[in-house]
Amino acid sequence: MKRTKILVVERDLRTSLEIQRNIIDFGWMLAAAVESTEEALEFLNADRADLVLMDMEIPGSINTARLINESHHIPVVFLSGTWDEKTIINAAISTNAYGCVAKPVNDLDLKMSIALAIGKHRAESMPKQDESPKDPALEKLKKIAIWAGDEINLLEPDKMSFIEIRKGMLHFSADGEEYMQRGALNIWEKKLGHMGFYRCHKSFLINVSKIEKIIYNGCNSFSVKLKERSEPIPVSREKINELKKMMQI
Repeated sequence: MKRTKILVVERDLRTSLEIQRNIIDFGWMLAAAVESTEEALEFLNADRADLVLMDMEIPGSINTARLINESHHIPVVFLSGTWDEKTIINAAISTNAYGCVAKPVNDLDLKMSIALAIGKHRAESMPKQDESPKDPALEKLKKIAIWAGDEINLLEPDKMSFIEIRKGMLHFSADGEEYMQRGALNIWEKKLGHMGFYRCHKSFLINVSKIEKIIYNGCNSFSVKLKERSEPIPVSREKINELKKMMQI
Protein backbone atom coordinates (compact mmCIF):
# COMPACT_ATOMS: atom_id res chain seq x y z
CA MET A 1 0.00 0.00 0.00
CA LYS A 2 1.31 3.45 -0.97
CA ARG A 3 2.33 5.46 2.09
CA THR A 4 0.91 8.93 2.58
CA LYS A 5 3.32 11.76 1.72
CA ILE A 6 3.03 14.92 3.81
CA LEU A 7 4.37 18.39 2.97
CA VAL A 8 5.25 20.56 5.98
CA VAL A 9 5.05 24.33 5.53
CA GLU A 10 6.36 25.79 8.80
CA ARG A 11 8.73 28.72 9.31
CA ASP A 12 9.74 27.87 12.88
CA LEU A 13 12.62 25.41 12.58
CA ARG A 14 12.12 23.77 15.97
CA THR A 15 8.42 23.18 15.34
CA SER A 16 9.11 21.94 11.82
CA LEU A 17 11.69 19.42 13.00
CA GLU A 18 9.33 18.13 15.70
CA ILE A 19 6.53 17.66 13.16
CA GLN A 20 8.87 15.95 10.70
CA ARG A 21 9.96 13.50 13.40
CA ASN A 22 6.34 12.76 14.29
CA ILE A 23 5.37 12.15 10.67
CA ILE A 24 8.10 9.54 10.30
CA ASP A 25 7.38 7.98 13.71
CA PHE A 26 3.69 7.65 12.81
CA GLY A 27 4.59 5.67 9.68
CA TRP A 28 3.87 8.32 7.04
CA MET A 29 6.38 9.78 4.56
CA LEU A 30 7.83 13.28 4.65
CA ALA A 31 7.39 14.75 1.16
CA ALA A 32 9.36 17.90 2.02
CA ALA A 33 9.68 20.64 4.64
CA VAL A 34 9.64 24.26 3.47
CA GLU A 35 9.39 27.66 5.14
CA SER A 36 7.27 29.70 2.71
CA THR A 37 4.14 29.45 0.59
CA GLU A 38 6.20 30.10 -2.54
CA GLU A 39 8.36 27.06 -1.80
CA ALA A 40 5.25 24.99 -1.09
CA LEU A 41 3.68 25.80 -4.47
CA GLU A 42 6.99 25.26 -6.24
CA PHE A 43 7.24 21.80 -4.70
CA LEU A 44 3.65 20.84 -5.55
CA ASN A 45 4.08 21.97 -9.15
CA ALA A 46 7.02 19.58 -9.50
CA ASP A 47 6.22 16.71 -7.12
CA ARG A 48 3.40 15.06 -5.19
CA ALA A 49 2.02 15.27 -1.66
CA ASP A 50 -1.11 13.70 -0.19
CA LEU A 51 -1.57 16.24 2.60
CA VAL A 52 -0.19 19.67 3.51
CA LEU A 53 0.44 20.94 7.04
CA MET A 54 0.36 24.74 6.74
CA ASP A 55 1.58 27.31 9.29
CA MET A 56 -1.31 29.78 9.41
CA GLU A 57 0.97 32.64 10.49
CA ILE A 58 3.03 32.50 7.28
CA PRO A 59 2.16 35.45 4.98
CA GLY A 60 -0.15 34.28 2.19
CA SER A 61 -1.02 31.01 3.93
CA ILE A 62 -4.80 31.41 3.53
CA ASN A 63 -4.70 32.15 -0.21
CA THR A 64 -2.14 29.40 -0.75
CA ALA A 65 -4.26 26.85 1.13
CA ARG A 66 -7.23 27.80 -1.04
CA LEU A 67 -5.13 27.41 -4.19
CA ILE A 68 -3.79 24.02 -3.07
CA ASN A 69 -7.30 22.78 -2.44
CA GLU A 70 -8.77 24.09 -5.69
CA SER A 71 -5.88 23.43 -8.09
CA HIS A 72 -4.12 20.42 -6.60
CA HIS A 73 -7.07 18.85 -4.73
CA ILE A 74 -4.87 18.18 -1.70
CA PRO A 75 -6.26 18.43 1.87
CA VAL A 76 -4.73 21.15 4.06
CA VAL A 77 -4.48 21.08 7.85
CA PHE A 78 -3.53 24.38 9.48
CA LEU A 79 -0.97 24.82 12.26
CA SER A 80 -1.72 27.81 14.47
CA GLY A 81 -0.12 29.39 17.51
CA THR A 82 -2.87 32.02 17.59
CA TRP A 83 -5.88 30.06 18.78
CA ASP A 84 -8.50 32.67 17.89
CA GLU A 85 -11.81 30.93 17.19
CA LYS A 86 -13.10 33.49 14.70
CA THR A 87 -9.85 33.45 12.71
CA ILE A 88 -9.78 29.66 12.61
CA ILE A 89 -13.41 29.35 11.50
CA ASN A 90 -13.06 31.99 8.77
CA ALA A 91 -9.87 30.38 7.47
CA ALA A 92 -11.40 26.90 7.47
CA ILE A 93 -14.53 28.04 5.62
CA SER A 94 -12.70 30.12 3.00
CA THR A 95 -10.14 27.42 2.21
CA ASN A 96 -12.17 24.25 2.86
CA ALA A 97 -9.43 23.20 5.29
CA TYR A 98 -9.54 19.73 6.83
CA GLY A 99 -8.55 20.77 10.33
CA CYS A 100 -6.31 22.86 12.56
CA VAL A 101 -3.68 21.85 15.11
CA ALA A 102 -2.71 24.20 17.93
CA LYS A 103 0.93 25.05 18.59
CA PRO A 104 2.90 24.00 20.52
CA VAL A 105 1.98 20.76 18.78
CA ASN A 106 0.68 17.84 20.82
CA ASP A 107 1.78 14.52 19.28
CA LEU A 108 -1.60 12.81 19.65
CA ASP A 109 -3.55 15.83 18.37
CA LEU A 110 -1.30 15.98 15.32
CA LYS A 111 -1.64 12.27 14.63
CA MET A 112 -5.44 12.31 14.96
CA SER A 113 -5.82 15.45 12.82
CA ILE A 114 -3.70 14.01 10.02
CA ALA A 115 -5.47 10.65 10.14
CA LEU A 116 -8.90 12.28 10.12
CA ALA A 117 -8.00 14.55 7.18
CA ILE A 118 -6.65 11.61 5.18
CA GLY A 119 -9.71 9.50 5.92
CA LYS A 120 -12.19 12.26 5.05
CA HIS A 121 -10.40 13.15 1.83
CA ARG A 122 -10.25 9.49 0.84
CA ALA A 123 -13.98 9.07 1.49
CA GLU A 124 -14.81 12.21 -0.50
CA SER A 125 -12.62 11.01 -3.37
CA MET A 126 -14.30 7.63 -3.67
CA PRO A 127 -15.83 7.00 -7.11
CA LYS A 128 -19.47 8.02 -7.19
CA GLN A 129 -22.31 6.69 -9.25
CA ASP A 130 -22.55 7.90 -12.84
CA GLU A 131 -24.11 11.36 -12.77
CA SER A 132 -24.76 11.63 -16.49
CA PRO A 133 -28.49 10.68 -16.54
CA LYS A 134 -30.68 13.73 -15.96
CA ASP A 135 -34.02 11.97 -16.12
CA PRO A 136 -35.70 12.65 -12.70
CA ALA A 137 -36.87 9.04 -12.58
CA LEU A 138 -33.28 7.85 -12.91
CA GLU A 139 -32.06 10.42 -10.40
CA LYS A 140 -34.32 8.85 -7.76
CA LEU A 141 -32.40 5.61 -8.15
CA LYS A 142 -29.40 7.33 -6.56
CA LYS A 143 -31.37 8.06 -3.41
CA ILE A 144 -32.29 5.91 -0.45
CA ALA A 145 -35.96 5.14 0.06
CA ILE A 146 -37.12 5.32 3.70
CA TRP A 147 -40.68 4.35 4.55
CA ALA A 148 -42.51 6.63 7.01
CA GLY A 149 -46.12 5.55 7.40
CA ASP A 150 -47.77 6.02 4.01
CA GLU A 151 -44.89 8.14 2.67
CA ILE A 152 -41.51 7.32 1.19
CA ASN A 153 -38.67 9.73 1.97
CA LEU A 154 -35.87 9.82 -0.61
CA LEU A 155 -32.51 10.64 1.01
CA GLU A 156 -29.20 11.40 -0.68
CA PRO A 157 -26.45 9.18 0.81
CA ASP A 158 -23.84 11.96 0.94
CA LYS A 159 -26.17 14.05 3.13
CA MET A 160 -26.63 11.26 5.66
CA SER A 161 -24.50 11.30 8.82
CA PHE A 162 -25.29 7.95 10.38
CA ILE A 163 -27.79 5.16 10.86
CA GLU A 164 -28.44 3.87 14.37
CA ILE A 165 -30.47 0.83 15.33
CA ARG A 166 -32.41 0.94 18.60
CA LYS A 167 -34.87 -1.75 19.67
CA GLY A 168 -35.23 -3.07 16.13
CA MET A 169 -35.89 0.39 14.67
CA LEU A 170 -33.45 2.09 12.28
CA HIS A 171 -32.88 5.82 12.83
CA PHE A 172 -31.49 7.66 9.78
CA SER A 173 -29.89 11.07 10.42
CA ALA A 174 -29.67 13.41 7.41
CA ASP A 175 -29.33 17.22 7.32
CA GLY A 176 -30.36 17.46 10.97
CA GLU A 177 -33.55 15.46 10.42
CA GLU A 178 -34.32 11.95 11.69
CA TYR A 179 -36.19 9.27 9.75
CA MET A 180 -37.21 5.87 11.10
CA GLN A 181 -38.15 2.50 9.73
CA ARG A 182 -37.80 -1.12 10.75
CA GLY A 183 -34.98 -3.16 9.30
CA ALA A 184 -31.53 -4.69 9.80
CA LEU A 185 -28.38 -2.57 9.94
CA ASN A 186 -26.26 -5.20 8.18
CA ILE A 187 -28.41 -4.83 5.05
CA TRP A 188 -27.67 -1.10 4.93
CA GLU A 189 -24.01 -1.79 5.59
CA LYS A 190 -23.92 -3.80 2.36
CA LYS A 191 -25.85 -1.12 0.47
CA LEU A 192 -23.75 1.85 1.62
CA GLY A 193 -20.33 0.34 2.32
CA HIS A 194 -18.98 1.37 -1.09
CA MET A 195 -20.25 4.94 -0.58
CA GLY A 196 -17.95 5.77 2.35
CA PHE A 197 -20.08 4.37 5.18
CA TYR A 198 -18.38 2.43 7.97
CA ARG A 199 -19.84 0.03 10.57
CA CYS A 200 -17.95 1.28 13.63
CA HIS A 201 -20.24 -0.41 16.17
CA LYS A 202 -22.96 -3.03 16.17
CA SER A 203 -25.51 -0.21 16.56
CA PHE A 204 -24.01 2.41 14.23
CA LEU A 205 -23.23 2.82 10.53
CA ILE A 206 -21.52 6.19 9.98
CA ASN A 207 -20.61 8.38 7.02
CA VAL A 208 -16.81 8.73 7.26
CA SER A 209 -16.85 12.14 5.55
CA LYS A 210 -18.98 13.49 8.43
CA ILE A 211 -16.39 12.68 11.11
CA GLU A 212 -15.12 15.79 12.91
CA LYS A 213 -12.93 14.17 15.56
CA ILE A 214 -11.51 10.82 16.56
CA ILE A 215 -11.38 10.65 20.34
CA TYR A 216 -8.91 8.45 22.20
CA ASN A 217 -10.49 7.37 25.50
CA GLY A 218 -7.49 5.46 26.84
CA CYS A 219 -6.80 1.72 27.05
CA ASN A 220 -7.02 1.37 23.25
CA SER A 221 -10.59 2.69 23.29
CA PHE A 222 -11.83 5.12 20.63
CA SER A 223 -14.96 7.03 19.72
CA VAL A 224 -15.84 9.38 16.85
CA LYS A 225 -17.58 12.78 16.85
CA LEU A 226 -19.89 13.53 13.92
CA LYS A 227 -21.06 16.95 12.73
CA GLU A 228 -24.77 16.36 13.35
CA ARG A 229 -24.55 14.51 16.67
CA SER A 230 -23.59 16.04 20.00
CA GLU A 231 -22.65 12.74 21.65
CA PRO A 232 -19.59 10.78 20.44
CA ILE A 233 -20.23 7.39 18.84
CA PRO A 234 -18.26 4.45 20.28
CA VAL A 235 -15.99 2.28 18.17
CA SER A 236 -16.21 -1.43 18.99
CA ARG A 237 -12.95 -3.03 20.09
CA GLU A 238 -13.09 -5.50 17.20
CA LYS A 239 -13.42 -2.52 14.82
CA ILE A 240 -10.48 -0.51 16.18
CA ASN A 241 -7.83 -2.08 13.94
CA GLU A 242 -10.05 -1.53 10.91
CA LEU A 243 -10.49 2.14 11.89
CA LYS A 244 -6.75 2.58 12.42
CA LYS A 245 -6.01 1.05 9.02
CA MET A 246 -8.63 3.16 7.28
CA MET A 247 -7.41 6.39 8.92
CA GLN A 248 -3.73 5.34 8.84
CA ILE A 249 -3.41 5.83 12.60
